[in-house]
Amino acid sequence: MNVKAPFTVIWFLRKLLNSDDVILDLGCGPNSRIAKFKLKYLVGVELFKPYIEVAEKSRTHDDLVLADVRILPFREKGVRCRFSFRLN
Repeated sequence: MNVKAPFTVIWFLRKLLNSDDVILDLGCGPNSRIAKFKLKYLVGVELFKPYIEVAEKSRTHDDLVLADVRILPFREKGVRCRFSFRLN
């Protein structure tokens, strides 16, 4: 894995997004890489309920949603950025 790559992505996200933009962390899991960068308003989306529970305890996201990333429960224009470092 290229260690610099996540930091480059975060730099671009900070430059491109406005302060009121919502970012979805798709497949946020128990060790979200994007959450540690404290970006704007971050919503974690995860299909596996135990991972949501871990994220709730660690308070890494502003909100958490239990959902399948293929069928997101958000309006099309309600979210400006959908992001995932990796989905298996």
